[in-house]
Amino acid sequence: MESNTGLEIPLNIMAGLARAGRVDHFNNKVYIKGFSTMLVPTRQCRDVVYWHLIYTEDGCRISYLDDTLHRNNDVGSLDSTSYRHVLGWCSEAMFRAGESLQNVQISPYHSLMESTGSSEAKYHVRHSELPKPHDQCVLAGTVITLGRMITGGPSFELGIKDTPVHVARNGYIPRLKWISSKFFLFWDESDKRGWLTNGTSALLHVVRASLAYDSTDKFQSAFIFKADELKESHKPFTADSAIDVLIDPKNLGLKLYPEKDGFIVLADRIDQYYNLLEKMIDHQTDIVRRHSGNLSRMPRKYLEGWDFEDLSANRDPLHPRLVTLEPAGMGWVDLTRDLQVVSLTGRGFGELIQPNGPALCEYWSRLPKHRYLLACSASDMEDTIRDNRSPRDDYARLSENLIWHNAIDIPGKCQCGCVSSHHREPVHVAFPSALSYRLCSRKSPIRLSGAVVFGHNPGFPWTWGETGHPTQQQPEEEILLNHALSKGDKDSGVGESLISSSSDGHASLMASSSISHTPSSLRKPKTAPPSIRNTCARSEYTVGILCALPIELKAIRALLDQRHQDLPRVLGDNNQYVLGEMAQHMVVATSLPAGEYGTNAAASAVSDMMRSFTSIQFCLLVGIAGGAPSEDNDIRLGDVVVSLPTQTFPGVIQYDLGKENEGGEFKVTGVLQRPPRILTNAISKIRSDPDIGFNALDPYLTSIVDSLPAYGNPGQELDVLSRAACARRTCKPDCTHFEQRLPRSTAEPMIHYGLVASANRVVKDATLRDRLSRKYGVLCFEMEAAGVMNRADCLVIRVICDYSDAQKNNIWQNYAAAVAAAYTKLLLSAVAVNNDLDGDNARTDSEPAFKRRRMNICNEGCD
Repeated sequence: MESNTGLEIPLNIMAGLARAGRVDHFNNKVYIKGFSTMLVPTRQCRDVVYWHLIYTEDGCRISYLDDTLHRNNDVGSLDSTSYRHVLGWCSEAMFRAGESLQNVQISPYHSLMESTGSSEAKYHVRHSELPKPHDQCVLAGTVITLGRMITGGPSFELGIKDTPVHVARNGYIPRLKWISSKFFLFWDESDKRGWLTNGTSALLHVVRASLAYDSTDKFQSAFIFKADELKESHKPFTADSAIDVLIDPKNLGLKLYPEKDGFIVLADRIDQYYNLLEKMIDHQTDIVRRHSGNLSRMPRKYLEGWDFEDLSANRDPLHPRLVTLEPAGMGWVDLTRDLQVVSLTGRGFGELIQPNGPALCEYWSRLPKHRYLLACSASDMEDTIRDNRSPRDDYARLSENLIWHNAIDIPGKCQCGCVSSHHREPVHVAFPSALSYRLCSRKSPIRLSGAVVFGHNPGFPWTWGETGHPTQQQPEEEILLNHALSKGDKDSGVGESLISSSSDGHASLMASSSISHTPSSLRKPKTAPPSIRNTCARSEYTVGILCALPIELKAIRALLDQRHQDLPRVLGDNNQYVLGEMAQHMVVATSLPAGEYGTNAAASAVSDMMRSFTSIQFCLLVGIAGGAPSEDNDIRLGDVVVSLPTQTFPGVIQYDLGKENEGGEFKVTGVLQRPPRILTNAISKIRSDPDIGFNALDPYLTSIVDSLPAYGNPGQELDVLSRAACARRTCKPDCTHFEQRLPRSTAEPMIHYGLVASANRVVKDATLRDRLSRKYGVLCFEMEAAGVMNRADCLVIRVICDYSDAQKNNIWQNYAAAVAAAYTKLLLSAVAVNNDLDGDNARTDSEPAFKRRRMNICNEGCD
């Protein structure tokens, strides 16, 4: 034995000190692995094996992949029992394992019963009969072995005094916590459907299946386990039921087989399958690390995993299996890759997730077969969504690369075939975040309860190929509709009937709305985009429009009558401008920089605009806001709020600027500038015109929706107001905190004139909302006006997209942006053009605006 190489120690004692019990193989290398510690053989010299100890300093789990040590090739196949063992040290080494190696709601099951790992699940699952992966697959040639228990050697007792922090005294609970955060896919090859579940449920499911196998194999006479002795969870059929079963001390001590010196107990079986599943997870992680830049180029049709029957029958070694998916199943493959999901294949898993109570329809009383769908518990996705939150947008993110596109945002009927069905196909989509701007739909809130289904939704016009991003296609229902229309006799009434049927099918998406989505084949031709005019002089632009968000500016751009060429940037002005004409006014528009909002950003942007375009007469701050409904003001989502002086306020109040008086009373101080008279006169003109109708915004809204279908009215059924007593974001529809308001007789937005509250804060508190509404009479809350009013002659135009409470979401944002743009154009049509700059653009004051019967206008008393 070489000198100064370490401490010679019996193998069983060395493993015991590392809190490990077996010699394992991973990627053809030998390890003795505990939870936070791992012994790695580095070399062999005659009859001596030299080991190195690596560990995590904080005591968290260590991975097989954390081994970066160099070792001799001949150490990988050693018979550890016939060697002497030396645990070495290296005074100059520093190893920190685990550090970076690089510098819904439209669920088919609102209330679910998850049987993964439960006593009611089917455990006699048949072999998948799938082939092993071919040479082009990432798991080709990989095998998993259970390893060998370390036995023999001198007896010893582990002391508990001075145990290092990095050595977990009892790694069982930490193991369960770690594996509970992982995902497993049970793929039923005969039914062509899958079930995504958390790691603890998968672990218990495999353990129960192994017990079921033991009860029927050749050694069943020695099997003494009684299934009715296993204590079930007090909350069965939930995603976390398995945890209760796995941590119950009596369950862990249940006897399986007699041994010479005792019994094999359930805890031993759980440890055995944890060992195997842990290796599968690390292999999956290894794939991501080794192929991080190439995964997107690997065919989606190949799903690699392990056979469930091989695993439950304790076959050793385990060989991977290859599933070949049809195109309908490729939409969720990227999700399984990003989550590093381990796939377990078989035939006859049964109904691992099913509705607990009435389902949407008979078709969805169980997960449909042969559609390559993937079902999972919504609660299992909660941590994933929380960990992937992004400040850039409000999408629910399934991973860094994928957003959760809610099924409620996808038009079309359920495929159940029921003529009276009015529900949608409840299939969600995992969509690339890089293409989220291409989605023509609203971002409805995701409710993390019940179960969800991912897969191909016939109403979603995107398809996934074997590689690359999905491509947009014509929806299947639209293809069928076009085919039927092309074959129908024009005089037979078939075409008319189909059109009516199609309209009914989309009515639920845009209920009670004058702007609704219809199949593009039946929709009127889109308005031609405005022509682009040659460059105009800066001095010709007289109206400035400032938006906080790109979605607001997009609606403005959709209503330009003519677009102009860009102008060179003025030194020191970082704004990016959109130039054009609207209602014969020369308009310059911009939005705040991405990720910036609030009074300071708005003040800077409008100041730069006024400096670059010195002929601007007035500015319009256009966009969305949170409403403040009250007994005096029946404010609904989609309504317009225009800042006009009221009482002692000039139209905008900065409610966070003031002084704190003794006793906790806060007094608002400071006065902002009033809107310019040219605009207040135009408002008076609109409000006094008896020929301007209640639907005066319709032509503009129609124009926007023709070019931007996602900007349609979500419908009154999605306009829900909660009172201050409820602060829960996940309030159920039958919650008593929701105020039941009578629907309006029309879906047209009403226009309110009065006080706008502005501050550097997002209001999501109904109590604060109602208090400020009562105290000052504010109609809405926003974050930019206070920074703009004293920098330019400005009017604020806001449209309500939420109620400034805990139920705040993005469903109404697009439509609100469209209404704000529509009112902007209506207002400009009532403002006389300044013909001192360009006589050709002059419009006389006598030219009429849109003539209608009557417009819905609130808040008649203003100043």
